[in-house]
Amino acid sequence: MAMMFILAMLTTLTVQAAADKTALDAAVSEAETYNSSILESNPKQAEVLTMLINSCKTVLNDADATQEDVDFATKFMNESVNQCKIAVAQANYAAAISEAEEYLATIKENYPAQAEKLNNVINNAKALMENTSVEVLEFFTQVVTEGLQQIKIEVAQANYAAAISEAEEYLATIQEKHPEQAQKLTNIIGNAKAITSRSEERFSRNA
Repeated sequence: MAMMFILAMLTTLTVQAAADKTALDAAVSEAETYNSSILESNPKQAEVLTMLINSCKTVLNDADATQEDVDFATKFMNESVNQCKIAVAQANYAAAISEAEEYLATIKENYPAQAEKLNNVINNAKALMENTSVEVLEFFTQVVTEGLQQIKIEVAQANYAAAISEAEEYLATIQEKHPEQAQKLTNIIGNAKAITSRSEERFSRNA
């Protein structure tokens, strides 16, 4: 009878001593979800995070893991995800700057005003390259991306205006001798200017 009581007590103590893995399970689940989201865009970071997830899963699946082991694994998992997010944000930021620099090289000679604007955006972005805040990095990645897009729009508008101007100059040379062709070209120019006006109107409304 006494032996059965002792065994019952030991069983109770064993059950009470089982580690609570709720937080670790949640941390691993969150890490796996995040890992899936960066698998294609950031394969190197995803590969590293996968190894860290598997390491923490070992503790999660270990029936004999102590609470101390579980708590350490939970903290390690959360910190690993955070560090991975920083690495991904920095990689995305660097990619955005690189894309802007590549485009800058193509417009330097013909579009000095737009090139200067874009160069300022790039230099300001580079000054924040070492920032370790995910939120700041993501925000300024968007700033660089939107800045590049705006410069591309300005360059496209300049090209469009130049094309219309060239067409108008040519129109002046053919109006008298080739009225039929001149009329066709006049219509094309009119349609082009109408598109420009509508675009500018939409831009002013969205500004």
